[in-house]
Amino acid sequence: MRDKINLINLALKLRIYLKPWQVILGLHEVYNIKKQIKTYEGDLGRLSCGTEGVALYILAKFGNGGGEVVEIGSFKGRSTIWLARGIKGCSRKITAIDPFEGTLSTQDYGVSPTLGIFKENIKNFGCQNLVNIFAETSEAVANNWVNKIRLIFIDGLHDYDNVKKDYTLWSPFVMSGGFIAFHDYNEDHPGVVRFINNDLKGNDKFVVFPKIGNIFILKKK
Repeated sequence: MRDKINLINLALKLRIYLKPWQVILGLHEVYNIKKQIKTYEGDLGRLSCGTEGVALYILAKFGNGGGEVVEIGSFKGRSTIWLARGIKGCSRKITAIDPFEGTLSTQDYGVSPTLGIFKENIKNFGCQNLVNIFAETSEAVANNWVNKIRLIFIDGLHDYDNVKKDYTLWSPFVMSGGFIAFHDYNEDHPGVVRFINNDLKGNDKFVVFPKIGNIFILKKK
């Protein structure tokens, strides 16, 4: 019952109104993903809380439009899996963009390259045929991008300049009714907070939703 209430409440926060059969479908898939994550022995990286993954699933599964779903900053694949399982059964794939060099900040804080772990993880969750991988910077991919986007999840480098760059490069491709989601909107990542508070809040081109976990979500009018 708790999962059902959580799923419905998250959808309502995003102004996505689910039909009964969609609730049943969503609950079944969310339960399976959570169960597999709980017992998984590999390293998936992190989302701040389980609610964030469910929110990404809802946006990918039930969000508006027929455009692409794009993720900037895939790391080890946890958020990619939630997005990919959301579009499962559709004719499209997730576009996952990340150099996978292990760079986590502009201050040289990082880990080992993650492309191998990422590929292994999405394969183990049955998502290998649902994801187009671009092991490049978001700028390099954006320079050759032409398709409309219905959902973009921005989780690349978190300093102000790079968050602004990712938004500036990719937001023109977001269709009317499409969603833009930023990860790590919290005091630990002042660059993300500064960009959203100074550059986006109050912009009448968007509908702003309540924060879900540490994800800040906008809908393009």
